[in-house]
Amino acid sequence: MQECCGLRGLGGQAGGDGGRFVLAGARAHYLRDIGARIQHVRIALEPDFSKREIQATATLTLVAHRTISTLELDQRELDIQGVRRLEGEVTRDLAWVEGESTLRIDLTTGELGEVEAGETVSVAIDYRARPRRGPHFVGPDA
Repeated sequence: MQECCGLRGLGGQAGGDGGRFVLAGARAHYLRDIGARIQHVRIALEPDFSKREIQATATLTLVAHRTISTLELDQRELDIQGVRRLEGEVTRDLAWVEGESTLRIDLTTGELGEVEAGETVSVAIDYRARPRRGPHFVGPDA
């Protein structure tokens, strides 16, 4: 294996590793399979500067690659207000459960059926948040 600048695995053909960069001690991390591909994300934000918080709606449009009845998404420090399934002009409230760092959505709430492979579904998530990382509020603490 070729070594360059103290890092191994940069060798390409000469190193025999197929050209992959492999950092010593690194482990592969894979995304959880949610059963669908996210096709579009729309986020509508309404900042409240006096409270240093945002009110937002994230609308996810997904295409199922297998039949799904639930959707489990990562979330941190969000105060979930509600979740809806959008079908054209019809909006239906969905049941949901917050875990420590996840949001599990029941796509079959009420009389709604599962989302079959190849079907498109849109889900709107209403939430509040007080961002502390990324884009966040700064100003005097008084």
